[in-house]
Amino acid sequence: EEKGVWKVHKRSDLPAGRKLIGNRWVYNLKDDGRYRARTVAKGFSQIPGKDFQENFAPVIIDTSLHIMLVLLAMGLLDLKTEQFDIETAFLYGDLEEEIWMILPEGYPDFVRVVYGLPIHTTTHCVKLLKALYGLVQAARQWWMKFKSVLSGIGFHPSGMDPCLFMKNKPDKTKAFVTIYVDDGIV
Repeated sequence: EEKGVWKVHKRSDLPAGRKLIGNRWVYNLKDDGRYRARTVAKGFSQIPGKDFQENFAPVIIDTSLHIMLVLLAMGLLDLKTEQFDIETAFLYGDLEEEIWMILPEGYPDFVRVVYGLPIHTTTHCVKLLKALYGLVQAARQWWMKFKSVLSGIGFHPSGMDPCLFMKNKPDKTKAFVTIYVDDGIV
């Protein structure tokens, strides 16, 4: 809801010949004792060529990661390092296709309580605006967004590894970012 992943529509807005894909809730207990729940799409019901075109998303090549770690360990480039994990990464990916989904269980009650609007699973659905977990193309759309953001701040992918990004700073120092799905090293 906070990330603007979908927009509610009447089922009558569904384009002719389009099917609604399903979803389900996934519940996890995190290592720190927190409970987590999220809605995931039933991507297995997506139709190739209609609901998705491409689904490949690269991850850093092992050799690239090993070289970066050796450079850090040896202190050859005088690099400082940090690691990161992007929470809910796939929800940042913009969809290129039009995907329609059944309302998640409990969502009509949420909308009624929070917004005072009467919606029902038989009369309403959602049009996805972002790449929801479970979609066939979710990882690719996230990677495309990540690549675009890094490009916007002056990083470019290595010619050998699309998940190793480099930037030459004005003071002649170099900066590197590596990405493995939603985890990375700067």
